Amino acid sequence: MLLCILAAATIIGFSINVFRKHPLPLVYRDKETRMQDSVRRIKEAADNSLPQSASEQVSLAELARYVEEKKIVILDARPDVFYRLGHVPGALRLPRDDFENGYLVLKERLESDLAQLIVVYCSDASCADASLVKKGLNSLGYSNVAIFTGGWREWTQSEKATEGGE
Repeated sequence: MLLCILAAATIIGFSINVFRKHPLPLVYRDKETRMQDSVRRIKEAADNSLPQSASEQVSLAELARYVEEKKIVILDARPDVFYRLGHVPGALRLPRDDFENGYLVLKERLESDLAQLIVVYCSDASCADASLVKKGLNSLGYSNVAIFTGGWREWTQSEKATEGGE
């Protein structure tokens, strides 16, 4: 009896997965591979290509100035739960772990001024999420993308203002 229930549950699970817009993989793929897959799907759906320009890294002082000026796009690459707990003022959510959906939400905003600087950050210098999001954006044609390598840790340790914290 237990074997029949297990078999039925497995068949139902696989059947549901087949009909999802983006089915879950049956074999584990690392986060870089998943990011590349997301970028590939976004590129396939894209109507136009974006202009190319330079990319770099941003220091704490530069990011603080950008936050004051409110003239650039700041992207938080951390998972949603951390973004909700607190983020750099004005930062938009583009989590590495949900890049495709996050990008689609921000697409119109990001494409409104294709020449503007985009700064991406994550937890700290050891966090690879900002780099992966930057690579994803670069692959989509955005090349004026910089990384704030100190991330959330450096921002909060310097006692800069934050938003969120619900």
